[in-house]
This record gives sequence, C-alpha cells and structure tokens, in this order.
Amino acid sequence: MDKDDKTFDQSDPSDESDESILDEIRLDDELYGQQLDLHPEYQEFLATSGADDAYFDEAGEEVNPRLHLMTHVILEKQLLLNDPPFVRETVQRLEVRGNDPHDVRHAIMGVLVGLMWETMTKQTDFDAAKYKQELKRL
Repeated sequence: MDKDDKTFDQSDPSDESDESILDEIRLDDELYGQQLDLHPEYQEFLATSGADDAYFDEAGEEVNPRLHLMTHVILEKQLLLNDPPFVRETVQRLEVRGNDPHDVRHAIMGVLVGLMWETMTKQTDFDAAKYKQELKRL
C-alpha cells in the first residue's frame, strides 16, 4: 500500500491504544522466547525449516512446533493475567499434588486446544464454562 494512500495506517506511539497493542506484542514475543528456551528440541527445526515441513518428536508423533509454542504462550498469558482465574487455580491445584509444572501445562493445553478446535469447526463462541468444567476434571 502506498504511503500517500489515505487508508495507510500510521500508528501513533503516543496514542494509548497503539501503545497497548505494542505492549501486548512485546509480551507475546517475550513469552514466545521463554517457551522456545524451554523447548530446545524445536530450535534448530524452526531455524531451518519451512512452514510445510513436518517435525516428529521422540515418540515418532508429528508435532507442529509453532502451534505448540503459541499454545504455551496463550496459556502463560492466561496465568500471568489471571484471566480466567480458574486456569491459575488449576495449575496450583495440580502442582501442589506434585505434578511436573510442564506436564500440568500440557494437560491444560490439551483441554484448551480441544475447545479451540471445537470453536473453529462448529463456528461458535469459545465456551469458557466448559473450559472451567474440563479443567476441574484434571
């Protein structure tokens, strides 16, 4: 799009809404970097592969590293912002029982991804009440 075009978006850093968006992007980048550090098995693959390349974990299961890391980011944001609160409560409940923190997150991510899939395939709103109900079962 040409800069002379009147529809060209020129963000104003002094605008609070623009700054809020930039803060969220920075947070996402920081959380993504943290998750990438926690998943060294993905680092070389992500640096050298294309979007259509397949990655197989140690068990021979195909994994989408980008989706996996972004799901971690979504979960970590929920925990950081305590939104929804029942996610943090679930993590605390499961970790107090002696479960590995990373395994706890994977269990919650399994529920989250399942509900996101349901939302996309049925073209419905995300069901937060069902999310809470499913996390209580963990």
